Amino acid sequence: MRYFILMFTFVCSFVAAQPTIVPQLQQQVTDLTSSLNSQEKTELTHKLESIFNNTQVQIAVLIVPTTKDETIEQYATRVFDNWRLGDAKRN
Repeated sequence: MRYFILMFTFVCSFVAAQPTIVPQLQQQVTDLTSSLNSQEKTELTHKLESIFNNTQVQIAVLIVPTTKDETIEQYATRVFDNWRLGDAKRN
């Protein structure tokens, strides 16, 4: 029984320590919380496309329910590193 409790505690702490997964970039607006309705997502996507067409600046929006133990800055850095927005000449 003692071994089971020890293993359960270890597994729980390991799972809790896992960072929030960065989703793949598949569209300009990714809402994992369902905060935006479909019309809002469409309008935001059109605005982001307009910004890109006028300025060549790539912008993507990600809404997540939590960053777990990471600060928003740490999580945002991981997202940026994974998504690789922008281009080498301008960054």
